[in-house]
Amino acid sequence: MSRRQKSEPSAPQKLVRLPIHSLNSKPVHDFADYMTSNGRSTALRAFQENDDLDFTIHVNKKDPENCFFEVEFDAISGQIDTNQMRIAELLLTQMRVKWEKGKKINLAFTREFVETSLDDIKEHYSEEALGDRISVIFASAAANDNLSLKPFVAKETLEEDADDKTKHRITTKKPEEISLVEAAGYAGRGFQNSVHFSLAPWQKDDQGLFFAHIDEVGDEKRIYPTINQQAYIDAMRDPEVKVVLVQAPSGSGKTLFGARIGLELLKAGAIKELLTERPTETTGGNFNPYLKGGMDEKFGVFSAVLEEEISLQLGHGNVDQGQKILKQLKNAQKIKRYDQMYQRGDTLRHAFLLGDEMQNKDRVEIFHLMSRPGEGAKVVLIGDAEYQNDLQYGRMSGFMQAFNIFSNPDMAREATKRLKKIGVDINPKTVTTLRFTSEDIKRDPHTAYIYEMNKLADEMEAVMNAQEKAERDAERQARREGYQPAHPSERYSQHGSGRPAPGAPGLD
Repeated sequence: MSRRQKSEPSAPQKLVRLPIHSLNSKPVHDFADYMTSNGRSTALRAFQENDDLDFTIHVNKKDPENCFFEVEFDAISGQIDTNQMRIAELLLTQMRVKWEKGKKINLAFTREFVETSLDDIKEHYSEEALGDRISVIFASAAANDNLSLKPFVAKETLEEDADDKTKHRITTKKPEEISLVEAAGYAGRGFQNSVHFSLAPWQKDDQGLFFAHIDEVGDEKRIYPTINQQAYIDAMRDPEVKVVLVQAPSGSGKTLFGARIGLELLKAGAIKELLTERPTETTGGNFNPYLKGGMDEKFGVFSAVLEEEISLQLGHGNVDQGQKILKQLKNAQKIKRYDQMYQRGDTLRHAFLLGDEMQNKDRVEIFHLMSRPGEGAKVVLIGDAEYQNDLQYGRMSGFMQAFNIFSNPDMAREATKRLKKIGVDINPKTVTTLRFTSEDIKRDPHTAYIYEMNKLADEMEAVMNAQEKAERDAERQARREGYQPAHPSERYSQHGSGRPAPGAPGLD
């Protein structure tokens, strides 16, 4: 009996079926069609029986002219192991090659094939090369939402293998639909949205996962998350993370991916509203709150940049088209401006707050925002305190102070230890901090060049300051070593006034 069969619970278990797009070609469809004929699908039981595999493989034959393989994962934790996804691809590819060379695919062959092929895969592919874990929502996006999320109830039937004429007892699953938000860990939400909108689908090619935008001149721009950006995406999708702090240079995608994931969660019904917040600090000056006009006229200028990014996502790269949809979402109270100055004591529930340009908030303001999340809420604060701090009169960036505090693992351990003594058990990842570098700047090579030149200037200045300090310290040390105190009889005048004689130490 396999490990999966041994551990199979009596209660319904959540499963994820993910189409493998890298295997979506005519030879694969032909192979999938072959595996559905004459009971040969029993051969796929070998994947379920192997203790080293966390998935099973099925053939989707809803369209008899276009059968394809699906990989089914247990998704209780709301995550899928990308190592296992890659192994599934490799095993199916190698098995198809065997079939093309005339090998009959039955259960006995597949058992032996999986056993021997796994050893070869482990020898040639390291765990680092295969990847890590991704969220169910991200897997769904990668599959362009062509993902079934279902619990199963075990039901046993007999099926005959066409090649060896033996009958096998097959455990099948009776599906019952589970929503995407439940499978991703946002159980019981499923908020309704009266405004329909779409987002550019996640796709996959040789470079990895991406989504594409069509710019103003009609060119396609593919957006591939970097390692840091992927960690940012995962943190925003993780229900256990309440606050995300991202220190990142200009052009590194902090606003782009923040807007993207906020809209994804809104579309999936995981949140009821998307909130935006930007400081009213201006570059090189102060904001005048006594300007004529209502709230939108006074503060709309500060939201314009962030709303443009949201419109870019809603319009699949066409900002003008996206602004029309944004207006509908704002009218439906699904996207709102937060206006922190009027929100003291507020508690966010089932909301996603995206705070942009947070380097221009002081410590009190940042603490207020970080302490807002209630049930099902998330606060994402992004900024660049290195080169885009506009705070006046020597005010320190509260964003950078908070980032440094919550990036300190020793402080996190001590805080959780103290809370545990009073019966509060908390995972420090509830506040996740991420720092982007020049490798994450994808807006334009020019932006990366400006950033690197500024970094280089800072490094040179730090070296020069260190050299000057070393020279001053050496000079002081030399003066101390060369100074010989005079005899007391020579330090004071013969009149015994008690005052140092001219030229004595202390009068310089």
